[in-house]
Amino acid sequence: MRILRIVLEAYLAQLVLIVFMYVLPMLLLFLSKAEGVASVSHAERGAAGKSFYFTVLNVFIGVTIGGTLFNTFKEIQQEPNSIVEILASSIPQNPAFFISYVALK
Repeated sequence: MRILRIVLEAYLAQLVLIVFMYVLPMLLLFLSKAEGVASVSHAERGAAGKSFYFTVLNVFIGVTIGGTLFNTFKEIQQEPNSIVEILASSIPQNPAFFISYVALK
């Protein structure tokens, strides 16, 4: 049971993100077609652009800053004026998610 917990804690978030990122382009293509664009190629181009922006903003920036904020919340709470310095020193210490994400991808 302990091994299962360790595996789930280590890889579940990355696996869910990989599955979601697999389904996302299909969902965005459906939504682009529902917008009423003139051709399929325009819908595909719109879906690709939306997928790119979502990936950059959510996966890379969101996970990095969100994970860092979550890990340093108490420190930020004690010194709210130094949030930039705390984040700048803590972001390089948060690469485990991306290492697992790239390894599973």
